[in-house]
Amino acid sequence: MKGPEEFDAEAAAKALYEGMKGLGTDENIVALTTASHTNEQRQEIKDKYKTMYGSVSSNFNQLLLVYVINIGAYFYCRMNQLLI
Repeated sequence: MKGPEEFDAEAAAKALYEGMKGLGTDENIVALTTASHTNEQRQEIKDKYKTMYGSVSSNFNQLLLVYVINIGAYFYCRMNQLLI
């Protein structure tokens, strides 16, 4: 997958924050922001989001972080869960 040529992690993190703040979630913003970036870019967005806004609280935000987690770390965690 090829992400946008002009990548701005801060702008993407802000878009995600705006899409998830308050009551309700703008799923279109969240989906477009996450789906239009490579995994490497999503890692940068995740780090920038945490730096700008701190920890996440809602279940949807937690799901979003699972989506942007490094794929190797995700599979490692899932394999450990299956083996326990």
